[in-house]
Amino acid sequence: MNDGKETRTARAATAQQSAFRLTPEIAGTIFNGGIAPRLVELKKKYLAQKRLFDLTWVVSIAITLVVGGMLMVLIDVLNGILLALLIGAGTHWSLGRRPRRDFRLSLRQEIFKPLCDAAGISYSLAPMRSNAKSFADFGLVSGFDASRFENQLAGTYKGIVFLQTDACLLKKNEENTTIAFKGVLTVFELKKNFRGQTVIVKDSKHLEQVIEGFQQRPERIGIDNWAFEQRFEVYASDEPEARTILSPVFMGQLLGLEQNLGFSIQLAFAGSSMLMALDLTEDAIEIADLELPFADPRRLKAAMIRFESIFETIDVLQLGIQAKPKTWP
Repeated sequence: MNDGKETRTARAATAQQSAFRLTPEIAGTIFNGGIAPRLVELKKKYLAQKRLFDLTWVVSIAITLVVGGMLMVLIDVLNGILLALLIGAGTHWSLGRRPRRDFRLSLRQEIFKPLCDAAGISYSLAPMRSNAKSFADFGLVSGFDASRFENQLAGTYKGIVFLQTDACLLKKNEENTTIAFKGVLTVFELKKNFRGQTVIVKDSKHLEQVIEGFQQRPERIGIDNWAFEQRFEVYASDEPEARTILSPVFMGQLLGLEQNLGFSIQLAFAGSSMLMALDLTEDAIEIADLELPFADPRRLKAAMIRFESIFETIDVLQLGIQAKPKTWP
């Protein structure tokens, strides 16, 4: 993992912004008072664009029928039909060349931007940089061949710099394309430096395929905590340091954090960073689903998962309690 570049990117993205926790009550007020009315207007524009697109088909078919009928009289039937189809297709292509707005992206921006502004978080629809390979190198996500990133959230909360991105990672083969990971990737810059690398994962199926992120091959660490071992496996290149990280308090906090968020969490500690992969594959609500009512409050609930994963992680794991950088002995 290239910790330095990730950290510099996170620092630049925050632009000295200091965030404060966005509560569900505040978010609900913002959504109902400002976001929802704009989404209603966005729905009108979406329907207008959809009607215009449908109209191009009607016009194209009408031209095909009229011209086809005329050509079948002037020339033979087969050639007349072929020419009419070509003219109709050309008409549809010409009418359809007008730029069309991507309403999925518009939905994301209309929802996230006001919430980020309220929380003092920097927001970008298209992330400046999202090094998902670092997460794959540590086995937090599966290897992937293609990726799509949206919604970069960056800022500082309780002295911890964070950089978060929605990621959809795809695995391709000769037959089909499958989703390797769909969720949120977050980098937290901690106030301590780690000598080795430690990962906390659900299982080792991804970890066994990659060791690029480790300075030396990791070993599985046995944990004397039945509840924790039912949920996580721990691998580290420096066992004494890993055991220092995995205090009884921390393990209890991590179990509580996963329960609070309601989604699968995997972590890696390296350099001065903590990487967190939050798997939202089972999330039934897609923020930019055009089939949902545009002002559906479920969109807000889906968006709040991203904010909670930042604030809950820093608060519950107490990442910001240390006052000065520390180098582990």
